[in-house]
Amino acid sequence: MFEIREERHVEEAVNEAEQRWPRADDVWVTITFVLMRDPIGSGKPYAEDGKVRSFEYPGARSIGMPSAVVIYRVEEPTVSVIDIKFFEAPYGQAGNA
Repeated sequence: MFEIREERHVEEAVNEAEQRWPRADDVWVTITFVLMRDPIGSGKPYAEDGKVRSFEYPGARSIGMPSAVVIYRVEEPTVSVIDIKFFEAPYGQAGNA
């Protein structure tokens, strides 16, 4: 399992998102959980060497959950979160029913 390290402005972005969307913390917790477990398989390469990657989390407006895109670097045993952007979810609802 990897450990997560984030830049200061990432922490600030998460705090701002928590003020705007009621479920922003759930998004952040989910993203860190996924990246701790499988940072290579979870994201797409953002740079040629494959160590810098991006991961997108789709939110849902109906439950106050924003979408987010995170840029991170894999430096075993650490995943460094370089940047995150929260935005209004394009989807009205979560799930596939």
